[in-house]
Amino acid sequence: MATNHGGHMVTEFEASFQACLSALTNDDHFNVYDPEEIKAGVEQTIVKFLEMAKQMECFFLQKRLLLSAQKPEQIVREDINDLKLELNRKEQLIQKHYEKIQHWQSLLSNIQGPGQRPPHLQNQIHPPPPHTHTQLQHQQHQMNVATGGLSQLPGPPPHLPDRKSVV
Repeated sequence: MATNHGGHMVTEFEASFQACLSALTNDDHFNVYDPEEIKAGVEQTIVKFLEMAKQMECFFLQKRLLLSAQKPEQIVREDINDLKLELNRKEQLIQKHYEKIQHWQSLLSNIQGPGQRPPHLQNQIHPPPPHTHTQLQHQQHQMNVATGGLSQLPGPPPHLPDRKSVV
């Protein structure tokens, strides 16, 4: 029954979208000389389309809420996968920036001359190799083993004074 309701909603949403497109591209509207009539017709179809979009959004949010109540581990898995994808994307972006830096440094050293390097590039540090996901997991595992399973040490960070000594 819910899938039938969802399918009906998708059909209505598609029909309202088609109505929006036809209201904007239909030749009948161009033959009418009253711009207010054209405006009212277009606004009516757009309002219908927006209402259908809100109904579909509500439908999918209800399904998402139902899924999170029945299978909370699925939501956590999705969040973890999203974070992994974001981490990989950022690592690739960092690597791309390192490559650009190396390219510009080589261009700059070519301009300066074959044996000369600018003073600020004399002690150039090469970029670290990009971390892979397994390397990060290994580092996190080592940290957990070293701290006895605690992700953070108790107490304030070393650079901040203890609350008792400040008061």
